[in-house]
Amino acid sequence: MAALVTLLLPVSLLNGALWKQCDSVYTLFLVIAVYYSLKKRYGWSFFMLGISFIFKLQSIYLLPAFVLLYLFGEKGLRIFHFMWIPGMYLIGGLPAILSGRRILDTYDCYYHQATNKGFNAMTIGMPNIYALGLSDYPALSMPAILITLCVFIFMALELCQYRKKLSGRNILYICIWCMWACVMFLPAQHERYNYPVILLLTAYYLLFDIRKIWPAVVINLISCFQYGECLFASEQIDFRLQAVAHIAAFAYVTYDVVRQVRQQPVEFTE
Repeated sequence: MAALVTLLLPVSLLNGALWKQCDSVYTLFLVIAVYYSLKKRYGWSFFMLGISFIFKLQSIYLLPAFVLLYLFGEKGLRIFHFMWIPGMYLIGGLPAILSGRRILDTYDCYYHQATNKGFNAMTIGMPNIYALGLSDYPALSMPAILITLCVFIFMALELCQYRKKLSGRNILYICIWCMWACVMFLPAQHERYNYPVILLLTAYYLLFDIRKIWPAVVINLISCFQYGECLFASEQIDFRLQAVAHIAAFAYVTYDVVRQVRQQPVEFTE
């Protein structure tokens, strides 16, 4: 039922069927990567993450989750698994090279995208913390990246106090939180970049605790507002009010992730 609901969410229909975006393609492989992480088959998990990375740069937002799991001491997760991501990226470019495209033109596309002067805004339709008046991209873009890094360091220090064998539920929750944190704190985020967060967060609450589903409701409503503006030029609720609601939902999930890990009644790792 949770899977069926995600297929019928407004963002699923608006993003793919109407806007013709490919977010469902890279999200497919992200979901499979998360699935294999729940099965503790991290080789396959990184293989799928590598395929996802071929399709879209923003798939890398899942990577901090695996870094946290590695620091957490997850059994079966090895440092060499991370090499699947650049390895698959290199393999993914071979058809273009064999067809005559220059090697540099093939492999620098993500660098070009990340440094594109057309993305010189702290937020591009995403109601995150920078929608509250923090709009000076030249001055704030690098501090924003450092803030994102500090957020992940904080979570790593918090979670590593409880070196437990994580349940599948908590691994899924951490994966969702990491992707959402990237959307909330990195600069130049489009309204579409939280697509996998919306799908997985909605499914998570439907599966595990529907009484707490309000953060998923908030992020779904915000996506409807943003897609409505882009596709139909519809009237908008004040962007800053959307940002406040978005930040509140993220803050609650951050608190809940830490609480769930603290209270998880499982055996400790050696």
